[in-house]
Amino acid sequence: MSIEEMPEVPVLMVGNFLGESKPASLKEYLEPLVNELNELMETGIVIANKLITVRVWAFIADSPARAFIKGVAYFNHKNGCQKCTVEGKFNKTARVMCFPNIDAPPRTHENFRNCNYGEHHRETTPLIKLLHFDIIKNVIIADLLHLIDFGVTRTSINGWKSGKLGSGPKWSKETIDRINNILDKVEIPLEFHRKLRSIEDTGFWKASEFNMFLNYASFIVLKEVLTKEQYEHFMLYFSAIRLFPSDSYKEHWPAAHIMLKQFVVQYGTIYGEHRITSNVHNLLHVFEDVNKFGPLPKFSSYRYEAKLQDVGKTLRNGHKVLVQTANRISEQIPTRSSSSENSPFPYIESKSNGVVAHVNSIITLYPSKQSNWFLTHDDYIVQYTSAKMEGSVMYISGKAFSEIDESTTYHSSRWMIDMFEANMCHLSTNEM
Repeated sequence: MSIEEMPEVPVLMVGNFLGESKPASLKEYLEPLVNELNELMETGIVIANKLITVRVWAFIADSPARAFIKGVAYFNHKNGCQKCTVEGKFNKTARVMCFPNIDAPPRTHENFRNCNYGEHHRETTPLIKLLHFDIIKNVIIADLLHLIDFGVTRTSINGWKSGKLGSGPKWSKETIDRINNILDKVEIPLEFHRKLRSIEDTGFWKASEFNMFLNYASFIVLKEVLTKEQYEHFMLYFSAIRLFPSDSYKEHWPAAHIMLKQFVVQYGTIYGEHRITSNVHNLLHVFEDVNKFGPLPKFSSYRYEAKLQDVGKTLRNGHKVLVQTANRISEQIPTRSSSSENSPFPYIESKSNGVVAHVNSIITLYPSKQSNWFLTHDDYIVQYTSAKMEGSVMYISGKAFSEIDESTTYHSSRWMIDMFEANMCHLSTNEM
């Protein structure tokens, strides 16, 4: 679990389940949690003599887990969409369930509670008793990890590469070598701890690698290998997904929603109706979640998956795993919150190769080839060189381009916001 108002607080584990399979009883699994949460929401919790109101902000899980905790049909069922009443069609040739309808009425909490959705319901979930909780709106489907990076992006890349998505051939060795040469030249920010691996190895890529590819390489690489129709179609997806991760682009989120609707419709036209699977269909509902909960990274499951991996790494063997997990968690000392008045930002850190500028919890500038570029509010692209502190104020120095152009070499669209092209010969030799 995490605290919505305090995103800097590490993920907290409040429960752990051990078994050879998922819990047999949904009631046994969730009812204690629901009862305890309801008690907290009714009475609040006192911390440092202050009464804190408790509310459940959202449940975040992958598609099978969402269906399990809600007691509903899984994603491959004709009534498997958890946000709308679309009825899927089974394609006998491809042997997949597809969802070509884009305008089905939304599901509602009231109708769900009254079990008005027929085959959508498998069993009654204790979550329906959770106070101040809308079981449709507060269970998120637009998860950056599972829906976007390890969902649509991964499926698309692997489909194009194998020749199974579209009418094009399997990518040749020459095509793969050409792509890898481009990937080698892409500078990845230091937040990512590894460079992109070979495009041949996408079967082993982690979700974060698909995220890197989408944001930093896809629009360059795919221009070389897709047809014009496929590339223009993909750029609808690329442009929309780039707008959803930041509040800075909030005014453009409705436009991003329209682009994703267009992407889903054209997906069926270009690749076949049977390709509009659950993941592709769920792109229609991204805007709903973003509009309610904020930018995509705010409710991503990345941090929760990382917590599970960290806990797993602490286990010494396979004996009494549940006890080991409880002991390891109890040994961890919670990190002190760095929010509000206790925040150390901004601050600088001296390194052997220069000064690292910690602007805030999100932005850090390094004196290296990676993570040393930033865009100012007045659209200057600046290469960071150094920083200094005067009191609590940080002064940043850098070299700016004298000429920049909106990026049109690879794709021309007014939704390619904050994407620019520049020639290194136009980089000033003087610091600003």
